[in-house]
Amino acid sequence: MSRIADLLAAPTEEPGEAVPLWTVVPDGYAALPLHDIEPTLDLAYGLITELAPAELQPSVAPVLGSLLQLLTDLSQRNAAYCGLGRHVSAADGELLTSTLVLSAHRTGGQGDPRKLLGEFVERMAGDDWEGEVDIADVNGRWILFREAVLDLPAPQLPGAPEQPEDATAPVALIEALVPNDDGSVLAAIELATPFLAHTGEFGPMVAALAIDLSFEEPAAPAPASSITAALG
Repeated sequence: MSRIADLLAAPTEEPGEAVPLWTVVPDGYAALPLHDIEPTLDLAYGLITELAPAELQPSVAPVLGSLLQLLTDLSQRNAAYCGLGRHVSAADGELLTSTLVLSAHRTGGQGDPRKLLGEFVERMAGDDWEGEVDIADVNGRWILFREAVLDLPAPQLPGAPEQPEDATAPVALIEALVPNDDGSVLAAIELATPFLAHTGEFGPMVAALAIDLSFEEPAAPAPASSITAALG
């Protein structure tokens, strides 16, 4: 996730130059650390190993190790927020999990937001992650939406059947790219879930986040109901 920096010609922000974003994170997401990551996960390791059932103990270190790598990578790619979500499907009551990443990137110039998104579509054409792309004018704001299914390396968890080294698992990705008014900043909202049959429940939430997102601090907090998840 968070490949936007790779598609931009502009360099990645140096430390201290992060682009601020304002939004309301939907209910059901727990924020993961993007600063002081290792000491925070070390503390979590102690708590989890103390509370986890015996059969899950062997999984704690590998899972936290993978999480450390993921969060470190996101922190270096301009991520402003990373959250782990748990929701109950409104359709069939199944427990769904997902990850939500918000990031902001300087484009290295200024220009028409719609043209900027059009250029991104061209750059995505060479991307291995094919999917449905749509650019829409929503209340005067141009937004690029994309849905794709990715084949990612399947994790090998202790106690689970052994996986081939090249084993993959499908993951649904829902993206929204939102430029600011002068095209100098591009925000990215990226949601990933292994529950492919339920992507229709996540799409409206990503769209609402994209519509409500602000590049300037709001005069008053946005109402939480404006981006309430549609996941029950």
